[in-house]
Amino acid sequence: MKNIIVTLLFFLPVLFGFSQSKNVNEYDLPPGFILSKKADFSANYWYKLKNIHLIDVSDKNLPRADLLKSFTDNDFEKMKLSSPHEYEYYLKVKNYVRRLSLRVKLAFTYDELWAIYMFNPALKNELLKH
Repeated sequence: MKNIIVTLLFFLPVLFGFSQSKNVNEYDLPPGFILSKKADFSANYWYKLKNIHLIDVSDKNLPRADLLKSFTDNDFEKMKLSSPHEYEYYLKVKNYVRRLSLRVKLAFTYDELWAIYMFNPALKNELLKH
């Protein structure tokens, strides 16, 4: 009986630790992206939606977040031939960004949108509604 109790006391913290670990499958990561064990994805950007309706979109010179600003059409064509899996991922990102409203692109920074796209599927879908 003592052996069973000792065994349970040993395995319960181990099992609890595994249940609390990050599940990579719930994230939308680029192909080949490796998560650091120390990575922290606790940033919460939901608060920015509270006042998104107040953003003035009439000023066309305001900086907009563009997740693919570093990719040219030529880069996409090269990627399509050399790495189809990667091409499909970034094409999906490109289509997502096109569907975002100007208000969303003004409210969130480049880094914030990438974090949302990869690590917060609920907010990623919510942004499409604004």
